[in-house]
Amino acid sequence: MAAMSQRLIAQLGTSCKKMDSGTVDQLGATVQSGQLPWFVSDFRAALDGGITVEGWRAITQLDIADGDKAQVEKHVRTVWTSISPNEPFPGMRWS
Repeated sequence: MAAMSQRLIAQLGTSCKKMDSGTVDQLGATVQSGQLPWFVSDFRAALDGGITVEGWRAITQLDIADGDKAQVEKHVRTVWTSISPNEPFPGMRWS
């Protein structure tokens, strides 16, 4: 299980607050342009048990019900599609 890196938490907190489509799209454009070369690997690592409902709720500042993994996965898939649209979603492992 990988923990989320602090730089990933900070970037997600900025770009995915309230899951605003404009800032999520901007994150995707930024990552795809090469400005955050570490982001895809850090995000992929976090998918291996590093993302929790509680952690995602804190990052996005959304009111997500305890244990609502489906909602979190939906958000995470949205971010993945934005940052790496030509690569299939690798899936999530919950800890």
